[in-house]
Amino acid sequence: MSEELKPGAEEQDLRPAFTNGCLAFHTDVSDILSLFTMDVPNNGGETMIVSSCHLYNQFARTRPDMLHQLTEKWVSFSGANPTLPAPTEEGLEAMALVEDLACKHAMPLPGKPGDIACINNLCLMHARNAFDLDEKGKPLPSKRHLVQMMLQDPELKWELPDSLSWYSQRVYGPNQDGGRTEKWQLGIACDESLPDGHIWAGTGTLNNG
Repeated sequence: MSEELKPGAEEQDLRPAFTNGCLAFHTDVSDILSLFTMDVPNNGGETMIVSSCHLYNQFARTRPDMLHQLTEKWVSFSGANPTLPAPTEEGLEAMALVEDLACKHAMPLPGKPGDIACINNLCLMHARNAFDLDEKGKPLPSKRHLVQMMLQDPELKWELPDSLSWYSQRVYGPNQDGGRTEKWQLGIACDESLPDGHIWAGTGTLNNG
C-alpha cells in the first residue's frame, strides 16, 4: 500500500468508522449489534462497552443538577444541516460528562480473530480505541476488520416507543421499495463509494434485504 493511500489519511474524506482513530461512545441503529472479528490490528482497536443504566446512575450521582439534560429532546440527523439549532453549552457539557463517565466505567470486549460479540444495543453503549498509529499519531496500514450485523429476536425483542418505530421499520421491516440490499464485506474489497474504490480498516456491514 503506497504512503499516500494510508487508511484514514488526512487527505481522504472517510467516515470515522473507516479510519484508525477512536470512536466516542454511541449506539447503532439496531436491537442487537453483532460484531464478527475477521482480523485484528497490531495494537489498539479494542471495542469498549458500558452499561447505559450504570452510566445514568453515575451521572445522577456526579451531576444531579444536569440530569434534566438527558431528558431534553435531542436533534438527530445525518450530515451537517445549517438550519438546525446549535447545541447549548449545558448540552455540550452533558455530552462531555457522558463520554468521561463511559470511559471510566467501560470494559473491553475480547477481540481475537473468529470472536463474535452480540451487544444489546438498547442497554449498552460501545466505543473503539484508536489503533495502528505511528509515533506521530498518523495512521498506519492495518488488518483490522470487523463485520457488523444488525439482529433482532422477534419473540424476545424489547418494546420501543412509537418515536423509534421508524428505525425498526427501516432496519427490520419489509423491503418493499427494494432500497435495502445485502452487502457482505468479508474482506478488504473494492467499493466505488470510497476513495480509490477501496474499503480500509474499519467495520463492514450486512444489511438484510
